Amino acid sequence: MLNIKEASKSLKQLVVAIALLFVAIIIGVIGFWSIENYSFQDAFYMTIITISTVGFSEIHELSSTGRTFTAFYIVFNLSIFTYFLSVMSRYIFEGKLKQILSRYQTSLKVGKMKNHVIVCGFGRNGSRAVSELKSGNEEFVIIEKSTELVAQSLEACPDYNFIIGDASEEDVLTSAGIESAKAIISAMPEDSTNVYLTLTARQMNPEVQIISRASREGAESKLYRAGANNVVMPDAIGGHYMATLVTKPEVVEFLNMINGIGDVKLTLEEYFFDDFKSKYQDKTIAQLGIKETCRATILGIKKGGKTYLFNPESSYEIHEKDIVIILGADSDLKIFEKEYLKRK
Repeated sequence: MLNIKEASKSLKQLVVAIALLFVAIIIGVIGFWSIENYSFQDAFYMTIITISTVGFSEIHELSSTGRTFTAFYIVFNLSIFTYFLSVMSRYIFEGKLKQILSRYQTSLKVGKMKNHVIVCGFGRNGSRAVSELKSGNEEFVIIEKSTELVAQSLEACPDYNFIIGDASEEDVLTSAGIESAKAIISAMPEDSTNVYLTLTARQMNPEVQIISRASREGAESKLYRAGANNVVMPDAIGGHYMATLVTKPEVVEFLNMINGIGDVKLTLEEYFFDDFKSKYQDKTIAQLGIKETCRATILGIKKGGKTYLFNPESSYEIHEKDIVIILGADSDLKIFEKEYLKRK
């Protein structure tokens, strides 16, 4: 697999090889036409058999000037034709042309994306994030600099959009559509890379949500100063989780249900005020009767999109800009969406 720089270099080599061959053909046609008074068709024929050195006979015996021109023309074209063949053989036999076409198709798809998520790094954390995004029907593009890892991943997930390159470089982020992305998940293994990526991404898109991984506690404050909206420390979370399995096992079991682990699966979903049908807007929780209709539960509300209200009272009236957080089984949420939400 080719990264962005390699693909650009290979494409430039192909363009240069074709351009040199084109120039050589023009020189040959003009030379044979002006020196030997050949027609355009005859001059083109002589040019091709001379460049390719196939040894076909001449159209007619060349003049002394024509022989001199042909001799120098053959020497001039030996290096050009050899270079052209070497470039084309690499494209054909090494599959570079296929890889460039695949990269071009990916760039077209990414170019059409709006409000998508950019996942930087496809290691343990990045791959888990991608799985969650896919299950949530989110559009995403993955930036990964390991060509071997991308090749292996594409075999298992051919529909994933990969960009091979260094996610901290501006041209790579641009190719991933950072200007129109709604979020970036920085899951690179090194904290310094995540800090630099956060700085670069925040400068390129001040509105994008940046969620970054941190390995050390000292890196957490640096990432926030660099512009990260949220910082996640997988090692700290893992240690806390293992301890909680001992101290509060039932709580962990309940959280596992919410995360889709175990026989019984629950889901947390968020719904905006504007998602509700007009007849259910500006109603109290009691008037909505969600629990009676579909057995789902309103776990919390983000009032005006700013402050959280946990376990709101039944008399609370849902207003514009409120975000409703609902807990329920998948089947319950499907009933809820069918009854209460507008059709998209």
